[in-house]
Amino acid sequence: MNQFRGTTFAFGHWRPWRIKVDTYWIAAALALASVSGYFLPLLFFDDPNSLARFGGALALPLGISASLLAFEAIRYLCERIFTTTATSSARRLYPTGSIETGFVLPESPRLEFRREALPPITLILLATSVVFIAEFLGALPVVQIGLRVFALVAGGVALLNVLPAMPFAGGRILKAIFWYLHDDHLAGSRVAFFYGQLTTLVGLGFGGIFLVWTPASILPGIWCLMLSWLVFTSSRNELTRSRLIYRAETVAACDAVAGLNPTLRASARLTDAIDILLEQHANGPALVRDRTVYSGTLSLDSMRDIPRSSWTDMTVQEAAIPLERLPDSPHGANLLCVLRLVNVHHDRPVIVRDERGRICGLIDATMEPGMLLRRGISRDVRLSRPTP
Repeated sequence: MNQFRGTTFAFGHWRPWRIKVDTYWIAAALALASVSGYFLPLLFFDDPNSLARFGGALALPLGISASLLAFEAIRYLCERIFTTTATSSARRLYPTGSIETGFVLPESPRLEFRREALPPITLILLATSVVFIAEFLGALPVVQIGLRVFALVAGGVALLNVLPAMPFAGGRILKAIFWYLHDDHLAGSRVAFFYGQLTTLVGLGFGGIFLVWTPASILPGIWCLMLSWLVFTSSRNELTRSRLIYRAETVAACDAVAGLNPTLRASARLTDAIDILLEQHANGPALVRDRTVYSGTLSLDSMRDIPRSSWTDMTVQEAAIPLERLPDSPHGANLLCVLRLVNVHHDRPVIVRDERGRICGLIDATMEPGMLLRRGISRDVRLSRPTP
C-alpha cells in the first residue's frame, strides 16, 4: 500500500498537507485529455481547421489541471474550517482529486461528510459563475472560449466526484454515512469498497461496449476503462488502509520492528556497509552500533550525499546520523502511533522503544506498513502461545 512513484509537495502551516502526485496516473490522464481535445472540435464543426484542433488539444488538459487545482484548494479550505486538530495530512493526488493515505482518521463522520460534500458543490457554483462571466460581461472571443472550456471541465470534474466510489468525493461521503450509521469507520470503508467494485464492473462493461461500438466511441471507452481501473485500485487501497489502522492500534511497534533493521559496526568502512544496505534495503535504515550501544543510523539515501571517493576512508560512525537528531516514540507505543509519527517526520526515521525505554529499531517512510503489521501480529502470537 505504501509503494509510490511520483513527486511529493508540502504546503500549509496550520494543518499541513503533503501531496504525493501520482505521476503515472496524472500523465496518462493529461495525455488522453490532449488526444480527446484534438478530436473534440469534430463535435461542433464539420471540418475544423488545424488551429481549432491544436487549441482543443491544449485547452482540455489545461482545463482539467485548473479544475483539479480549484477542487483541491476548496477541499483544503473546507478541511481548515471543519477540522479542529492541527495535525498533518498525507494525501495522494489522482486525476479526479486527492485521497488520504496517512493513518489519521477524520474526527467524526459528520465532519468528513461536510468536508467532502462541499467541494463538488462549490466547484459547480464556480463553473456556473465562470459561464455567467463569459456570457454576460462581454469577454474577448478567445477568453470566452477558454472560460467556457474551464466551466465545462470543472462541472464534469464536480459531477464525476459525486459517484459513490473511491477516489471520488462521493465514495468518501458514502463511507461517512455508513460510518455514522454503524459507528464504525471500518464498516464504512467496506461499504465504499463494495460500491467501488460495482462501479468498476459497470465502467469496464461500458468501456468494452464503447471500444467495439463505433470508431468515434473509442476515446470514451478508454476513459471508462482508465477510470474503472483507478476506482478499483484506490478503493482497494482505502480498505487496506482502514484495516491497517484498525489492527495497528493493538500491535506493539517493538514487536513489528524487533530484529528487522540491519546493524552496522561504527568502525566499519562505508565500502563494507554498502553491501549490507543493498541486501537489506527493504528492512529499513540501519542501526549503527558502537560496541554495545546504538549511536546512529545510516541508510542508502544518506549515502547518496557522500562522494564515492570518500567511501574507502570514511567510517560508518562518521557518516551516520546521530540518534539524538531523530524523532523518538513513546515507550511501548503501538504501531499506529509510530506510523503517525512517520507521517509527520517523513524525511527521518522514528526511533521505536520498548516499555523499558530500550531501542528496538527504526521505522521510516520507505518501510511497508502491511509488512510491519504482519510481523507484529506474528510475533505477538508466538510470544503469547503457551510453552509445551
